[in-house]
Amino acid sequence: MCEAYKAYFGMPVGDHDKPWAPHFTCEHCKKTLEGWYRGEKRAMHFAVPRIWREPTDHSTNCYFCMVDLSKRLTGKNATPVTQSNTTFRRKQQVRHPDEFSSCADEERKPYYPNQKDLNDLIRDLGLTKSNAELLTSRLKQWNLLDKSVQVTGQRKRHQVFSTFFSHQDGLCFCNNMAGLFEAIGITCNPNEWRLFIDSSCKSLKAVLLHNGNKYPSLPVAHSVHLKEEYTSVKMLLGALNYDEYGWEVIGDFKMVSFLMGLQGGFTKCHHWPCCYPSCPQEVTLAPVLALTHLHLICN
Repeated sequence: MCEAYKAYFGMPVGDHDKPWAPHFTCEHCKKTLEGWYRGEKRAMHFAVPRIWREPTDHSTNCYFCMVDLSKRLTGKNATPVTQSNTTFRRKQQVRHPDEFSSCADEERKPYYPNQKDLNDLIRDLGLTKSNAELLTSRLKQWNLLDKSVQVTGQRKRHQVFSTFFSHQDGLCFCNNMAGLFEAIGITCNPNEWRLFIDSSCKSLKAVLLHNGNKYPSLPVAHSVHLKEEYTSVKMLLGALNYDEYGWEVIGDFKMVSFLMGLQGGFTKCHHWPCCYPSCPQEVTLAPVLALTHLHLICN
């Protein structure tokens, strides 16, 4: 009951430790509060609880002595008790019933999203330009958006970051990595990012992954024309200025073979140089040292 009372009226039960205060409630209030606390559609007949003062006279100035709450009758047969015979007080944090209605109106006041809120929603839903424009048009038609929101605003959403990318020899890549990070609002720290390179027979792409997964992946290069070969990977690393940033590179075994300069195709008579003591020391340790700087991901 105490938890339900505090949740309903927004204030704890007071004076329940005093000897003159009753330690029981009427059955109607008990069922109403417990039902509302369980989620049922019930409500009390009053919004502001009455907090009584300690009585000075138990014959004329004590409500609990004048009325037996356990045997209190309701309806027409109930004995009327006027407020002039008893005194009561209200705490400052208890609001008037008129204030409850005004506060409820303020809390229920609808919020109209602006352009920034709408852009965040479209980004979370992963909508294309056409679908985003359709959603904006419907919300605008139903008067659910701010008046400053433009329906055609999603058509030019790529222009903000298009200046940081270039297209050359069939490869689309980021030409200003520091500017791109600054436009997004992220500190450009190469030690916090890894470069993931993946290739297939149809595409070649490079994505920056955050070490702590605090930020989403950041595509920095993509091509649908370059083939899966060593020269394509070399051109991709050169376009991204890999020597300047020096990210840790991750990829599958096929990509690692390109980065290490291993022979492609079906190699005959392959062997591991470490098994042959006759091989020079610098030859046997070269693949091992290269593998320590690459994180392998098996598909």
